[in-house]
Amino acid sequence: MPNDRIDARSEIWTSPIAEPGLTAVVVIMLAIGMGANTAIFTVVKAVLIRPLEYPNPGQIVVMSSWWQKDGGSRAGPRAGLSRLA
Repeated sequence: MPNDRIDARSEIWTSPIAEPGLTAVVVIMLAIGMGANTAIFTVVKAVLIRPLEYPNPGQIVVMSSWWQKDGGSRAGPRAGLSRLA
């Protein structure tokens, strides 16, 4: 039984050497996955997590309009003025 474990452990280290193509594919896929994860996290951090670089971000407001059921539109403070901060 202990010899079986030693054989299995030695096979773990010789298997990548015996199949270099598979080893290369695995290493490349890991590198692509880590690079994509880093790139996505960097974009999310820059766009969503980092605060706005305005002097007074609490004073920024969103102005929107909405359509009434009779086909007309309405814009103004009651149509959706809200503070972001």
